[in-house]
Amino acid sequence: SCKGDCNSRRCGCSKKGLICGEHCKCTGCKNPFTTLVEYGIDCRAAAKDKCFMDHVFQIEDLRDHVEQTCELNCGDGSVQLKDLIPGPAKCPVCQSEWSYSWCYNDVWETHRAPRHCAKCRQCKAYRNDHCAGCNKCYFKDWSERPCPTCQLNWSSDESSESDDEVVIVKDNGRTQYIFPPSDVSVPRPKRKKPSCAQLQLGTCSCKGDCNSRRCGCSKKGLICGEHCKCTGCKNPFTTLVEYGIDCRAAAKDKCFMDHVFQIEDLRDHVEQTCELNCGDGSVQLKDLIPGPAKCPVCQSEWSYSWCYNDVWETHRAPRHCAKCRQCKAYRNDHCAGCNKCYFKDWSERPCPTCELDRKQKRTGKSQDLSVPKPKRKKTSRASCSCKGDCNSRRCGCSRKGLVCGEHCKCTGCKNPFTTLVEYGIDCRAAAKDKCFMDHVFQIEDLRDHVEQTCKCNLNCGDGVLQLKDMIGGTATCPGCQIEWYYSWCYNEIWEEHRRPVRHCKKCRQCGDSRDAHCDECNRCYFKGFSGYSCPRCYPDKPPRNPDGLLFFDSDWSSDESSESD
Repeated sequence: SCKGDCNSRRCGCSKKGLICGEHCKCTGCKNPFTTLVEYGIDCRAAAKDKCFMDHVFQIEDLRDHVEQTCELNCGDGSVQLKDLIPGPAKCPVCQSEWSYSWCYNDVWETHRAPRHCAKCRQCKAYRNDHCAGCNKCYFKDWSERPCPTCQLNWSSDESSESDDEVVIVKDNGRTQYIFPPSDVSVPRPKRKKPSCAQLQLGTCSCKGDCNSRRCGCSKKGLICGEHCKCTGCKNPFTTLVEYGIDCRAAAKDKCFMDHVFQIEDLRDHVEQTCELNCGDGSVQLKDLIPGPAKCPVCQSEWSYSWCYNDVWETHRAPRHCAKCRQCKAYRNDHCAGCNKCYFKDWSERPCPTCELDRKQKRTGKSQDLSVPKPKRKKTSRASCSCKGDCNSRRCGCSRKGLVCGEHCKCTGCKNPFTTLVEYGIDCRAAAKDKCFMDHVFQIEDLRDHVEQTCKCNLNCGDGVLQLKDMIGGTATCPGCQIEWYYSWCYNEIWEEHRRPVRHCKKCRQCGDSRDAHCDECNRCYFKGFSGYSCPRCYPDKPPRNPDGLLFFDSDWSSDESSESD
């Protein structure tokens, strides 16, 4: 989204080695990688070359610059500059690799080429190194010598008593190493620093006395070291280290961290002795930092509360709330609503303050919290929030086979199960009948439909069945003692033991009991007992019987049987 000509590192495309496309918003684009693409140069690799990226945007005519020929120092060899972007190229005569330096505008043998410093943005000798102290490059050579400028300034700040020994000065808990002045031309061996893991040292840039959580060392449970910039340091963990206390573990104790910076004389406080309630037992406070300590008499564990300034048995000790920054009863809990702690106990009760405010906003009445209110029993009665007449599957009550009650919000309710309840019909069983559920909401007068009488198809004489007896199940004919069921699709009764009709859940229609539904064409077809495939999807696939034998045409089977006879 450049507003200029994309000839700088500010352009997102140029910075990554990409060319600007149709989605870019730049005007008068002069992206240098557009020229490199024409010569087949790998732009992504060229963008990783720091020397190239520091000079490519300063070249006025990049096309003429890339087409120039570079003469090599080996003799008659020459290489085009486009072959040297982004990496080295071989000389056709001596077969040695050569690299191009954009700072010197010259070619060099790769193993002797200058090294480009990313911070100075200049090419230096390949044996140079960058010093982070003075932010300059110096000649390091192979001896791993330090920066001569920084070493001279550092060692000449203070003179030592001896010219041959290293003097260690300790000031306010900080250690300073002072080397004697020496000749800069002589390389000095590396200085060995003390282990920070052993001394628990840290680094901070405090302008005060480090006696607060703002100090980076105090916050992590570390003592200030030689690299810290604090003055008049009063880090409390410096005192704890003298007593052999684990400072890292103490820093994780929230109760300790909320009070340690407020104690004036920490040394006297740590050395005090705490009397235990078990009898003659006593424990020193330094043993209770950071965790519990055992009583030498009763062998029980005791913990120290910095809020109460007292010792407690560990299993009964108060719990420190990190948000309230106070120790509370161990059965208390913090409420995120009112930002206070309340007595929760084991009943998992909610916050009484927030619960009272919620009820007052809803009812507008106040409630006395001193009188415990019994828990409200949950009712198993369903309820719906219909805005219509409940005569569809959208109603939550009708879908489950329930009647609408006093908790429902429907108006002008026409729930069909209200009528079925008057006839003593099992509504839950009726709701499981898919054929019934697909047609019951379409019947205008359900009461007249349920009261109708169906005659037995076997003409047994007294065979008269009522429709209300066949809803949700079957009914037995009093004459022939055969069970019958009702098909709402055909509006007719059928024998139960033969089951000639089967209701398809997907097609929502009753069909032959030997039919099956095809998921590919989404239609029902005659499957039979032989396992026919769908004739629309698999017209050439033969059927299979349960034994796994193929069925063939009747003409072929008759001929085969005659020959066998």
